[in-house]
Amino acid sequence: MRIAWERDRRPGQHPHWSCLFSLLACQGWPSEPRNLREHPADVKGNTAARHRGIPGNVPTATASPRRSHWFLAVVATASVALLWFGVSCFAAWRLTRRPVPRFDEPPSALGTLPVEPVSLLTADGEHLGAWLIRGDPARPIVVALHGHGASRSSLTSYIAMLTGRGLGVMAPSLRAHGDSTGSRTDLGWSDRDDVVAAVQHVLKLWPRRPIVVLGRSMGAAAAVFASRELAHTVRGYVLEAPYESLDVAMQLRVTHTLPAPFALVASSGLSLWAPLFLPVSPGEISPRERIADIPADLPVMLITGALDWRAPSEGVRSIQRHAGAHARVVVLPHADHNDALSADRELYERALLDFIDAVSAANAP
Repeated sequence: MRIAWERDRRPGQHPHWSCLFSLLACQGWPSEPRNLREHPADVKGNTAARHRGIPGNVPTATASPRRSHWFLAVVATASVALLWFGVSCFAAWRLTRRPVPRFDEPPSALGTLPVEPVSLLTADGEHLGAWLIRGDPARPIVVALHGHGASRSSLTSYIAMLTGRGLGVMAPSLRAHGDSTGSRTDLGWSDRDDVVAAVQHVLKLWPRRPIVVLGRSMGAAAAVFASRELAHTVRGYVLEAPYESLDVAMQLRVTHTLPAPFALVASSGLSLWAPLFLPVSPGEISPRERIADIPADLPVMLITGALDWRAPSEGVRSIQRHAGAHARVVVLPHADHNDALSADRELYERALLDFIDAVSAANAP
């Protein structure tokens, strides 16, 4: 056998390497199946062919069933991960896009009320459509702010109730809603400029008239975010169904819609992608943390529905605790997120009108 190895090896090659090559040719690589063998007659030819750089007729090892299963598992895991990334990215993108295309909002939606169409320009260049009902100049004027996916057209019942008591109303459609410009929304953060523009327009008309800001859901959040700049230019805030923070709001919507395991995955995906589409992190878009920007000498009333899962009463109470003693909570026992006025109308009207009357009395000349 030594003679054969010496004859097959190239000049200068160590005999032990020829031995190793011959053994590998006969026995197969360790990862090959044990039943793979070359015919003894082919060993010498294959060895010589390999020495000359020519492939021999070495049998090819086939993948084991275990390896096939591992490969399929890796491919399936990668596919699920890519799907998760894609779907969560799309959901975060869609959440921050304009909910519906622009549409006209004619004053005729308010029937016979003396409505003045108004165009507002924000500090960052957005053009907002708005309605102005002057009301009794001796009475306060309410800046009414709608929620996400709605517009001022959704506030007709509020406007009718307020103007029926002689109050004035300024109702803008926030950016990316109704007939206002804007293609992106961040659930109230940038809308603070819209609130400031509406209040400044009222102040140009009536510099000393008391202003009360009434915001629903996203509109309530926008009012809170604008409060530092507004300071004492307004005399009170009514915040209906404000969300506690944007990350909590996203988690609540996901967990209410999906089963627990999928909700956790979806919530993680939204948290991952949301900062890419928002001006700040979701944790910073938090009425709970910014409620302290409202001056402590201004009254604040928070209204919450007992059946509201989008902005639960527990979260609203948390906002009140962060605000301090000048804020109070009114719980509507039959109300959900979107039907506060209709579900408990008598309680809602009494609480709101008493609040505005108190503001009016406190700011009487």
